[in-house]
Amino acid sequence: MNIGIIGTGNIARKFAEAANFTKDVKLFAVASRTIEKAEKFSKIYNIDCFYGSYEELVKNESIDIVYIATPMSEHYNNVKLCFEYNKGVICEKTICCNSKEFSELIDISKEKGLFFTEAMWTKCLPSFKKAIEWKEKIGEVKAVKACFCFFAEYNPNSRLFSKDLGGGASLDLLAYPLTIITAFLGFDYKELKSSVYMKNGVDIDETVILEYDNAFGVADCSFCYNGDNTAVIIGTKGRIEFESGFWYAETVNLYNEKGILTETFTEKHKCNGYEYEIEEVNNCFKKGKTESEDMPLNETFKILKIIEKFRDSCE
Repeated sequence: MNIGIIGTGNIARKFAEAANFTKDVKLFAVASRTIEKAEKFSKIYNIDCFYGSYEELVKNESIDIVYIATPMSEHYNNVKLCFEYNKGVICEKTICCNSKEFSELIDISKEKGLFFTEAMWTKCLPSFKKAIEWKEKIGEVKAVKACFCFFAEYNPNSRLFSKDLGGGASLDLLAYPLTIITAFLGFDYKELKSSVYMKNGVDIDETVILEYDNAFGVADCSFCYNGDNTAVIIGTKGRIEFESGFWYAETVNLYNEKGILTETFTEKHKCNGYEYEIEEVNNCFKKGKTESEDMPLNETFKILKIIEKFRDSCE
């Protein structure tokens, strides 16, 4: 599977490291907004082709899948460009700024029979899959709580704080807690409640609560402080806890109704954790699939709708 990379930021570097580690995968090309950045990236990760424009990359007929790691505001146009040249796509989170854009992209991918997924690597991790296996052991799930909070120095020109670049904690972070919440409670929530702190039109600190019939999910996201960044699923017969950094966790613990630790699962990443996502996409590619069962488009769409609902409430 020949992969092209669009974007050369931090997350693209992690993806490239894992791609070079993964069997039957080749980093074939990289593109950045400047040829100098692309060339530097290509030398670090042993990539043969580098381009100073995204269109040059997608025109390369040897590329099978394009990984997009640009700012959120660019995702829609970048994905659409890839589809125009019949390239499959792995797009970073959050996949689009709104559900209308994403719906259009889904339609194009299905019409053209192209692979398409959001890069929700958490769903591919062994720890996440083990937690799903344990679900029946904790009885009826009553609460899911997940925190993704880190301190970032305010900079209006940073993609995190710029409305024009798709900034805000909801677009950057909220998909992760919502992935855990909906994996255990589903999408049939009754009400969304939230508390948010805005700065210059961008949400930078928030708590989002999804109320279900007999349960609730709580997501804390922030650029204002460093949180514990754990996730816990609480049931009538026990609880499941992910270690700090739940979205890339190697360890998950199972407790019984008395709060006693009964099982621990740990699987060290073979590289940096992104390899599981790449392996999943490669398996789909080998089998001619246009969608990942681990990262299905309909779940990505529903999570985006929740994010969109929260963002609409902030205006």
